[in-house]
Amino acid sequence: MMERHPSLHPLSHDHHHGLVQARRLSRSAGQPQEEALQVVRAFLRFAHSALREHFRVEEEVLLPALSPYLPIASDEQCQRMLQEHQQIWRHVDSLHSAIQRNEIPMHLLAETASLLERHIRFEEREMFPRLESLLSEEALQELGEMLRGK
Repeated sequence: MMERHPSLHPLSHDHHHGLVQARRLSRSAGQPQEEALQVVRAFLRFAHSALREHFRVEEEVLLPALSPYLPIASDEQCQRMLQEHQQIWRHVDSLHSAIQRNEIPMHLLAETASLLERHIRFEEREMFPRLESLLSEEALQELGEMLRGK
């Protein structure tokens, strides 16, 4: 990953874990059903804990910190971030429903993994560099304090 301002390290750290989960999920699409089921269950535990919290922090801390600099409601990147969060949750819900029925739609594993990876890459390669260029050093320091305090 690219070098980040220290204030964004907590989010980039989360992104690393998200990429690991996406990779595992993607690889599980070609595994026997029982092995894939274990990977999906682990992914769902991750989603309902770490991923849920990460999205909450981005939506309730990061975006409000950007609001003095960007029109969040009409900014294309901010809206993409929010839309992708919703899309990822729809996939998580679909995976949860599928394993409740003891089914694993292999295409859904690959789609979910791909969506999560693309979302993380977008934030790291486009959203965060833009944020770093918009916010002053002082504003970045304040953001870092808020992110550490979550």
